[in-house]
This record gives sequence, C-alpha cells and structure tokens, in this order.
Amino acid sequence: MRKQRKFKIEGHEKSVEVYELSVRQIIGLMEDASLGDSSLPALKSLFVDKLLPLGSNLSYEELVDMYPSEIKECWEKFREVNASFFDGLDTMGLTGLINTVKVAIIKDFSNLLVSSSRQDTPTS
Repeated sequence: MRKQRKFKIEGHEKSVEVYELSVRQIIGLMEDASLGDSSLPALKSLFVDKLLPLGSNLSYEELVDMYPSEIKECWEKFREVNASFFDGLDTMGLTGLINTVKVAIIKDFSNLLVSSSRQDTPTS
C-alpha cells in the first residue's frame, strides 16, 4: 500500500500531503534526469513538472510562497514516506552521488540569483 503523510504547516490553510513514489515513477524521474541536460531550467522543470506533482499535493506557486523552514518540513515528511527508496540509495552507495548533484544544483541556483540581482551601476 502506498504510504502518504498529511500534515499542517502553521499559517497555511491547506493541509500538505506527501506521497510515496512507485518504482515506475522513480525510474521515470531517473530517466528524465539522465537525459543529459543538467541546466538549472531543465532541473527546475523536472522538479516542478514531474517530482512535485508525483510526490505532493503542492503546486509550484504554493511552494515558492513558503519559507525555507516550511519547505524543509515538507522535504523531511517526503523522505519519511520514501524511506525505503532513500535507504536503498544508501545501500547502493548512491547517497554521495545524490549529495553531489544537490550541491551542484544549489551552486547553480545561487549563481542564477546573484546574476539576476546585479544592478547596472552608472559609470562616470
């Protein structure tokens, strides 16, 4: 039976639900991720268009309106219901690979934020 978890985040009316992913869904996500495009827009699309609707009842707009601590809470609940999958990654020694990808995504995202927030300064 598919595991799921429903919980409330203080200050939000809607209850959040996170779902266990099936093997087919995980394989599909891995295939999509391995298509070679690791650009920030491609990774964002994979997350927004595929993982988010498969793993939760949240929309992208709801997610981006959350605070990082609230997103962390959602991620922790998602990891709980998908513990067997994440344990399997540990067993296969793939956790390091996942962490490397996560660091690369954070670095790319940080670079994107910095470059998009630079203001043109008039030169004298």
